[in-house]
Amino acid sequence: MNEKQNSKLKSANKFFVPFLKLGIFLLLIWSIYQKIQSENFYQLTTTFWLNFNSTNLIWLILGILLMPLNWGIEAFKWKLLISKIENINWWTSLQAICAGITLAMFTPNRIGEFGGRVLLLKNASRIEGIAITLIGSFSQIVASFSIGLFGWSFFYTNFLTNDSSLIFALTGLSVLGAIALFLLYYNLEWVKKILDKLPFSKKTKSYFNPIVKYSILELSTFLVLSALRFVIFSFQYCLFFWALGIDIDLPTALMLIFSIFFVQTIIPSIAIVELGIRGKVALYFMDFVKANSLAVLTAAFGLWMVNLLFPAFIGFLVLLRKKNFVE
Repeated sequence: MNEKQNSKLKSANKFFVPFLKLGIFLLLIWSIYQKIQSENFYQLTTTFWLNFNSTNLIWLILGILLMPLNWGIEAFKWKLLISKIENINWWTSLQAICAGITLAMFTPNRIGEFGGRVLLLKNASRIEGIAITLIGSFSQIVASFSIGLFGWSFFYTNFLTNDSSLIFALTGLSVLGAIALFLLYYNLEWVKKILDKLPFSKKTKSYFNPIVKYSILELSTFLVLSALRFVIFSFQYCLFFWALGIDIDLPTALMLIFSIFFVQTIIPSIAIVELGIRGKVALYFMDFVKANSLAVLTAAFGLWMVNLLFPAFIGFLVLLRKKNFVE
């Protein structure tokens, strides 16, 4: 790019970036409004105050404190992932995670998360960064699906007393699906071979080269970190249940929560309706232990606020400080 073209790009950037930031802010507020509108916010807050007492305060505090641990682990994982193309520190990685959450709030299937993260890369190709971020997302899907399937198996054995051939068949297919996910995850070169055969591959295949550069040990590390995150936010859910007075023991709670996340992993969603989906799925499973419906919905709302809403606002502040989006 010559000096004249570079000057034009900088001028265009100065003009459009403020409008882009304003657009992100308005979309973020709109997505939050849509989430709150999709639920009876007044009823949920009333339920919170009716069920919450000083005895349960410790559960609420612990649940909130697990949020930075959850995203801190994800930041460490992404730092390791992206090190193939650019070395960044953990703090920059965490900011990138929050920026990704911001854009994920109002994009279909949260695809904005990938673009939001790579905006903080300085030297590496952002398209290449998105390809690498997809690997991290895939590791989370594999971990969530596999551990969730374990919870589903417990639920199927203990609560679905009326044996259904359809449910049994779906469970069997899920087991095969988990095996297929593991095979694909540890053989990412298969993905590259498929991409190389596509019409656009000549121009873009170099961006996907990093998927074959991770060793078995590295891929296993990403998977373990993803599994650790899954257990942490599942335990968060359990703590919010306890904070709202839902009387359930830890093993049963975790198995049901694993089942909830298992179903949510299968169902694609847009972030603006994700809260409603979470609530309905949670209600189905928690009804088997006679949990208060409003308390369950309030716990789902609380988990969304702590794990997504707060980081999304932090991510917006990160994007607000960024001067250039087209570096």
